[in-house]
Amino acid sequence: MSDRKHISNEVLILCGGKGTRLRSVVSDRPKPMAFVNNKPFIEILISFLNQQGFKKFILAAGYKGKIIKEYFTRKNFDSNIKVIIEKKPLGTGGAVRFAIPSIKNRNFICINGDTFIPLNYRHLLRFHIKNNSIATIVVSDKGKQKETGNIIAAPNGRIISFAEKTKIKNSYQNAGVYVFNKKIFKFIPSNKFISLEKDIFPSLIGKNFRIFKTKKPFLDIGTPNSYKNAEKILKILMADKK
Repeated sequence: MSDRKHISNEVLILCGGKGTRLRSVVSDRPKPMAFVNNKPFIEILISFLNQQGFKKFILAAGYKGKIIKEYFTRKNFDSNIKVIIEKKPLGTGGAVRFAIPSIKNRNFICINGDTFIPLNYRHLLRFHIKNNSIATIVVSDKGKQKETGNIIAAPNGRIISFAEKTKIKNSYQNAGVYVFNKKIFKFIPSNKFISLEKDIFPSLIGKNFRIFKTKKPFLDIGTPNSYKNAEKILKILMADKK
C-alpha cells in the first residue's frame, strides 16, 4: 500500500448511453446531464468523489457527447476533467476499452453516469488493491427487485456466476460501480460494441473477480419516475453518506 503507483486518483465515468427510457422527460441532452438540484447529475457525482480526494475524471461520452464536452470546457472545476467522445456506439465494455489512452494508474474507479451511491470510494479502492483483484463490483442485496443484475459469489467474495436481469434467488444486485485493474483491457476487444455486464464480466469468472458488499441504497435516474423523485432521494442518500 505504500507504493503510490498503486493508489489511483482516476475515475472513469460511463456516459455514452442514449437514455431512451428517459427521453420523454429529458430529450435535449444526454442522460448524465439531466438536471437535479439545478446541476447536471454528472456534476453531482464528480463533486462527491472530488470531496474524497479523486482529482482526475475521464468522461466517456457518446450520444450528444458535445454537450458534455462544452459544459465541462466552459466551467472551472477543482479537478482534471477530460471528455472523450466515441465516434460510434461502443457499449459499456467498448467505452472502457476506448479510455485506454487516458488511464494512467494501475487501478481505477469506473462508475455509470446515471447512478449515485454514497460509498467511501477510497475504502472500496483499498479493498480492491488489497485483494489484488482484476475487477471488483459493488453489490447490494436484491431485496424485492427481481429484474436487476444477478451476481452469485463464493463465501470468500469471488464471483462464480453473473447473469444480467434474470430471476435468481439468493443473489446480489449490481450497483453499477466498479474498480478495475488495467489487466481488464486484455479481455475487451478494441473498436467493438460490447457490454461489460453481458460479455466481459462472464469471461472473468474463475479469475480474481470479487464483490464489494454494501447495504446503502442507490439512485438511478434512468426512468421518468426515478428522475422525478431524484432530488428527494438524493437528499436522503447524501444525508446517509457517512
